[in-house]
Amino acid sequence: MRKPIPTVGPAAPGSLAAALGGLDALVFTAGIGEHATAIRARVCEAASWLGVMLDEAANQRGGPRISADGSAVSVWVIPTDEEQMIARHTRALLAV
Repeated sequence: MRKPIPTVGPAAPGSLAAALGGLDALVFTAGIGEHATAIRARVCEAASWLGVMLDEAANQRGGPRISADGSAVSVWVIPTDEEQMIARHTRALLAV
């Protein structure tokens, strides 16, 4: 049986890149993705073999683009509002 592709954890970027044949972009969202500069830096460092190069100053500012010039993969911080999306989908399902 084929092993599932991890979507979280340290193996996730590599597994997803392999399954997709490479990466065009890496996007950080939600609470940790938007606010944890150290975690973004660690993920980007772990993905450096894919050509990810982090702009440390942009990462400290929170983006929106945090990849360095010349990075083979663009890296972004995109704010999300999960509660708003849940409310919109619920409203659509209830046809209110």
